Formats: sequence, structure tokens, C-alpha cells
Amino acid sequence: MTLEGSIPRPRWTLALPVPDDVVAALDMPRLWAQVLYNRGIQDPESVRDLLDASHDALHDPFLFDDMDIAVRRVLQAIRDGETIAVFGDFDTDGVTATVLLYEALNDLGGTAIAHIPHRVRDGHGLNIDAINDMRGRGATLVITVDCGITSVEEVRVAKELGMDVILTDHHAPLTGLPDAYAVVTPRRAVDAYPFPFLTGVGIAFKLVQALHQIQETEVSEGALELAALGTVADMAPLLGENRTLATLGLAGLRKTKRPGMLALLEVAHTTSDALDHESIPFVIAPRLNATGRMDTADLSFDLLTAPDMDTARVLAAQVEALNQQRRELTGTLVDEGVDQASLQVESESLIFLSSEDYEPGVSGLVAGRLAERFYRPAIVVSIDGDIARASGRSIPEFNLSEALAECEELFNRFGGHPAAAGFVADTSNLEAIKERLQAMATEQLQGIALEPKLHIDAEVDFKDVLGETYKFLRSLAPFGQEHTAPAFLARNVGVTDLRQMGSDGQHMRLTLRQSGAKWDAVAFNQRWPDGLPMPEAGNPSALDVVYIPGINNFNDRSTMQFRLLAMRPLEA
Repeated sequence: MTLEGSIPRPRWTLALPVPDDVVAALDMPRLWAQVLYNRGIQDPESVRDLLDASHDALHDPFLFDDMDIAVRRVLQAIRDGETIAVFGDFDTDGVTATVLLYEALNDLGGTAIAHIPHRVRDGHGLNIDAINDMRGRGATLVITVDCGITSVEEVRVAKELGMDVILTDHHAPLTGLPDAYAVVTPRRAVDAYPFPFLTGVGIAFKLVQALHQIQETEVSEGALELAALGTVADMAPLLGENRTLATLGLAGLRKTKRPGMLALLEVAHTTSDALDHESIPFVIAPRLNATGRMDTADLSFDLLTAPDMDTARVLAAQVEALNQQRRELTGTLVDEGVDQASLQVESESLIFLSSEDYEPGVSGLVAGRLAERFYRPAIVVSIDGDIARASGRSIPEFNLSEALAECEELFNRFGGHPAAAGFVADTSNLEAIKERLQAMATEQLQGIALEPKLHIDAEVDFKDVLGETYKFLRSLAPFGQEHTAPAFLARNVGVTDLRQMGSDGQHMRLTLRQSGAKWDAVAFNQRWPDGLPMPEAGNPSALDVVYIPGINNFNDRSTMQFRLLAMRPLEA
């Protein structure tokens, strides 16, 4: 079974026309104004804010509540020669945050060690074994990154063992904050920080920024590179300060000298100067995440901190091997899960699969593929005796993290975001959890048309996105969550040639014709529209398409290439 060929076609939604007064206020071509208007931008000041991705656009880190307390304690530890333990997480956000803070503390003259938990043995967040390990290695100060906000008991134990704990985390607290030395998070009600959507690595960067600010030194380019990696990989809203970090960091990544990154790009058959906003979620993050899914995220940490290319190439080869295992295992489990999920969606609003055969390292990926395939929230549970570990992915209409919070008493631990969350529970509680979540999904999704939506910026012929318009569109990059790449509708497009690509023929390369000109295009994970004759020489098929304009760089030659997001017969 090929899952990609079964993904439901989205409902096309064309944006409302930009009002004339907004076009006048922005003083630019109507198409440009339309694209900005679709993203909530209606005045020149907002345009400047969007395009300003300079160091000056970064907020003062001391606007965080407790930042001054955290900085004083860290500088004291550096002066006194204390061992500082950085405790992270096993995804790309957590690993990059760990590396960023670990390197910065050592560069500032401190003595830092790092500890990243194991996904299966430890789970997310501080744990008692790790606390004992860090104390045994001489740590008297622990700084968490991307975790810790719910670790009330673990912080208490650390204090009893003589360690101060500084928490930096972007997740939401539960009923109350741990009694830590300092808690640096934008999620506190008393916090005056102006941008609440930073990731774990973003907050780690702000701590490093604050330390350098006091020392009157510059934050390294390497720190910005790591901040961009974790921010984009964690699917954070690519607006405000996140956009600034991503823009500055991507510029650094294109010139990176980090051996681990260069070696990782080698095994991915790309180069640093070819990196853009899509390289992180599709090339880099899956590989860095694969180590924590299939083995231990320590391997990704070691790769990113590798001192030379010889060491980095050995580690990158191991990372690539684990990534290939991850892909194969995910494909197998998805194929098995589709049949079970098909039965559930006939009568249920939420997919809930559990089995001893599911690997916890890839259960979130499987859930994501099922949520995409059926456009339902999906939870995949890996059972290991008395313990059940679950990862879920959701759709915009159903907030998964809020749903899990309603079942808090049934979990040993839980957490996450509206679109991606998980839990650990006793296996004996699974049926009750399933019933509770199904009931909430049924109530909240009742009467809602559950179908994916494809938002289109405007109807535009291919020739009209060239030249200065293309330069303007690229100036809006990087694109990501809540700041998507502009997508346009082109009608009556002829397809004169089509070739299958990919190991399973799941992609297409096409030659298109419109207004007498030929254009190159690619369509990833799409199938040819049902009932439409395949294009033949001298007998092209005609389609309406939704596309994103781009550039194909191949053999030192750059040509315009359109990425097709969707296609359908004329006026469907």
C-alpha cells in the first residue's frame, strides 16, 4: 500500500481580495499587497517589522522574569569554577538547545557538562536517575533547556542533593511552578516578555544573549545557527523573534564551519550554500531526530560538537544509518496502521491505535501520517508490559494538549502542544483514556467538515510571478508555521510531459504550458487526478494547479521551477 496515493485532496480556498485602501496604504503592486494582506499586514510599519531581521530586532533578554536571577547565578558558577550541568531533550529543539548552552558556557570560561535523556528509558523532562548522575559528576548547578517546567518533585530532589536548578522551558506549566532557583519562561502569567512563542532553543539563546550582554561580548554565529535549527524544526510560529532567529541563523548556516553540520549535509547530498527554510524540516531535523527515535540523542549532540571533519564524518554516517532505519520502520508501521484506522474513522472522530509492535521512537511519526491521511486527530500507543507510551498528532480543529490535560489523572506524565502531544500511562488505564479522548473529539468535532484546506493567496499566471515580483516574494522568506510561502492558483495549464520520481514513483516531474510558454514543475507525494487522461505527445492534458514559485539550482544553472501543491481538472 502506498500511503501518499491515498491522502485526501484538500478543499481549495481563495483569499478575499485586498481592499483598495490597503493597497494605497502599502503603496505597492496589488499582488504584493494581496500577499501581505493575507498575512495580516496592512500598513507600512507592519511591513518593516516583518522584514526587519537584524540583531536590533531581538528583544532585551532581561525582560524575562527571573532572567537577572539566572544570569547572576550562572556567572557566580563560572567565577567559582563550579560544574554546570545542561539538561536537555531528545528532539532537534532540545538537542540544539543543549549544544548551544553547553558551548556558550564553556566559551565564557565555565565548566559545563551535558545530559540528554533517553526517549524510552527516561522520557521527557528531568528524572531522578539523571539528577543523581549529574550530582555524581560534580554538578552544583543544573540548567534545563526545553523541559523542566512540570518537574516539581525532581527539582525538590536536586535541591536536597545540594544543586541549584535554573529552568528554561517554553512548555506550559501544570498547576504550579517547581521551586527552582530561577524559572525563565514566557509562559508565566507575571512575565512581561513581549514574544511568547519562543522554542526551547530560543529561550536558551536568550539566556546566552543575556550572559554576553553582561560580559559586553558578542553572541557567536554558531549560537544563531543552532537557534535557527531548533526554532524551525519545532514548528514554532515563524513570526516576530522566531523569524529573526531563523533568518540570522540560516544566513550563518550557509557559511557554517561546524564540522558536524558539514558532515551531515554531505550524507544528505547537499551543501551549506544550498540551505533554505525547507532544508531544516526536510533534510536536517529528520536526521538529528532519528538518533533519539532509534537509539540515543547523544549521537546528535556528539555530531554537532564534533571537533573535526574526520570525527564528524564517522558520526554522520551513523546518524544517516539510523535515519534510514527510521524511514523504513515508519513506512512499515504506517502501512499496518492504515487498515486499522480505516475501520475506526467509520464511526469515531479520533484514531487511537495501541500495540506492543509499535516502536515508541516512531509512534509520533506514524500518528502524524495517519492524521494527514484521514484528517483526524491520531494517537499511537506503544505498549511495554504495564507501561504505555503514546504520541499524538492533531488537526487545527482539535487541541490535543488541552484534551490530554482533561485526562491528567489517568497519566503518569504528559505534555506537548496543540498539534503534537503525548503521554505515559499504566496500560490498565488505556481503555479509560481512549473513551475520554473519543468523547471529547466527538463533541468538539461534531458538525465540522473534516477536510484539509489549501489556502490560496491569489489567482496568478506563471509569467506574473517573475522578475521583481519573485524578488519580493523571496524577501518574505524564511517561511514556516503561521507564515507560509505564498501559493497561487493558475488555471487552464497544459501538461505536455510527466515523469514519475522517487523510490516508489510517489513524486512527479512535469512540463507545463501556459500562454505559449513552457515551465518546469515538481509535485511531491501526489497522484495524477482520477479520470483525467495522462498527457501524451501532441495531446496535452489541461489542469488547474496551485503552485509555489521557486528556483531549481542544478549543475551551476538556475531555472524557474514551480512546486505544485495540488492539481485538478479544469473548473473542478
